[in-house]
Amino acid sequence: MIGGHRVWREGDLVGMHFHGPLTRADVTAMRTLFAAVMAELGSCYMISDMTHCTAFEPEARKFLGEWSRDGRDKLAGTAVYGVNFAMRTLVTLVLNATKMMSKRRADDLAFVKDEAEARRWIAGRRVEVAAGAML
Repeated sequence: MIGGHRVWREGDLVGMHFHGPLTRADVTAMRTLFAAVMAELGSCYMISDMTHCTAFEPEARKFLGEWSRDGRDKLAGTAVYGVNFAMRTLVTLVLNATKMMSKRRADDLAFVKDEAEARRWIAGRRVEVAAGAML
């Protein structure tokens, strides 16, 4: 568990089922987990179930932006599902702002229908990364 969010791991894949708001403490713990996976295996992918996520607290959004601009501990790919319209809009705005400020590519994130599609997208992303796609 990270805060109220359930975490699971399969090798270089970390999955999270979010419940309630996402706080800065949650994001800090996530970054620590991702860094440990990367140190162990060289890369880390994530599947996010946002079905029960209620909010991104402002400090969490700020920290996510700082983390993205920092360039360290960058996930090789993230597939997100269960996002309602309002949350998807918020996530898209945060990611677009971060992308503009950090000049990062947007091909490392996908909004998908469900966990099965998320796993398929991650499998495809692994192929892209192995073929030399920019991280």
